[in-house]
Amino acid sequence: MKAIILAGGLGTRLKPFTEVIPKPLLPIGESSVLEIQILSLKKHGIKDIIIATNYMADYVQAFLGTARSTACACIQQGAAAAGHLRAGDAAGEGIDRAFFLMNGIS
Repeated sequence: MKAIILAGGLGTRLKPFTEVIPKPLLPIGESSVLEIQILSLKKHGIKDIIIATNYMADYVQAFLGTARSTACACIQQGAAAAGHLRAGDAAGEGIDRAFFLMNGIS
């Protein structure tokens, strides 16, 4: 099974924090929201994870490159939500059956 995490929002309700760090990378304890989600998915057998990004995408990409818990595809999309739903196709990871869709943080 695959999962897509929508991690591209501006985080306007969490300003000023999100002016310097994207919302999915905000810490909860010692881990970021995104890391907690990825670890939870992997714990439950979900190994194909696509991170659909937009705002501060380079920060998310850097996190995925250094995090010990990740082996995910990171796809930078436009601001339109429909673009995120097609992120699997953009990654060459065609989604042809049921999948999980998660918000990076709400």
